[in-house]
Amino acid sequence: PTGLRGDNYSEINISMYPNPAANRIFFRTEGMAEVEIYDGSGNRLSGFQFSNTGAYSVENLPEGVYMARIKTANGTVTKRFAVNR
Repeated sequence: PTGLRGDNYSEINISMYPNPAANRIFFRTEGMAEVEIYDGSGNRLSGFQFSNTGAYSVENLPEGVYMARIKTANGTVTKRFAVNR
């Protein structure tokens, strides 16, 4: 199961914007990161990797609340974001 709590949260420097998103959501962190996107029921929708900055298209997602689980060398954190048009 996927938790909403991050490991070593204070050591993880991640920006995720805009929130709510209409077309894309952007991620910024130091170094490599792995991102998994989940719907409000906890179903994994997709995943990708990026270095320093990354973007994820939300154009095909219906409006609602989603979760991004972001794993870096410093730990893992889950952040919520909304799709709103």
